[in-house]
Amino acid sequence: MEAPVDNIATLEGAARDLAAAAKSVDGISEALKKIAKTARDGRNIAIHAGEELERFRKLSSSLAGTDIKGTMDKVSPVLGPMEEEASRQAEREVVKLLAAAESKLKEAGHTLSGHYPELTCGVLTLVIEKGAREVGVSVYYGPKLAKMGSIAGADLEKVVASVNDAYAELKAAVMPDDAALAALKDAWSVARLRKGEAGEPGNVPILDVLLELCFQRQGAQFKRNPVKASFAPYAQINLSYQLFLLRTRRIGDLDLTLGIATRDEVKSKASIWVPRNVDGEGVHYASLGFRRNA
Repeated sequence: MEAPVDNIATLEGAARDLAAAAKSVDGISEALKKIAKTARDGRNIAIHAGEELERFRKLSSSLAGTDIKGTMDKVSPVLGPMEEEASRQAEREVVKLLAAAESKLKEAGHTLSGHYPELTCGVLTLVIEKGAREVGVSVYYGPKLAKMGSIAGADLEKVVASVNDAYAELKAAVMPDDAALAALKDAWSVARLRKGEAGEPGNVPILDVLLELCFQRQGAQFKRNPVKASFAPYAQINLSYQLFLLRTRRIGDLDLTLGIATRDEVKSKASIWVPRNVDGEGVHYASLGFRRNA
């Protein structure tokens, strides 16, 4: 929608008036700087800064008839509605983008649900961000737990590629159920030993288990020389996605157990969010353990 001609003319007129006033103000500023420097040097300003004094008087008189505040008061009621309409138009463009994105993602095997500006794409969240110049899309794991991608502009192919890349990154760290349960049991056992626990199996903080899992994944090179270059990361999102994909929780005579986090544990970030389904719903767990099955 184009702005009314009268409104555009008002903005153009205000721009000319303010540009002229700005030029005069800049000139006055430069003149005053030179006058001040002359005085600081102990020289007679009437003799050594006469031109600047004359320039100051001339430019000051040119500003006498200007009304900068009045000009700004004319601009605000014109610019406000134009900005609101521009924002509504941008939102309509976003709606078109979302419709096209849903179609493209469906072709790639993904679903899109929710409401602008945050939408659910399986275990991912897509956040539509309206910038000053263009629309951007950020890809997060879960409810904005970890950023996995960012796309500048409304490039649908890049959005789909970023979603595919995020899922590929998650799946790369996934183990088969039997291997995952064995790794979890080993990590849990070491975490218990570090805490000096004995007796019947019980839960330990899930972040302790995550730490041991991360140690498990380190190669020989890192163990010989633990530097960043040889470190193999294993983050909360990796454990979260692994737990989400588990289809069995039994290993030998033990069953995997997860302890739901309290509100304080969630607030203090002592828990890990795990998806409950492909609709973006999930639960925060603060502890993990194994107990003997009946």
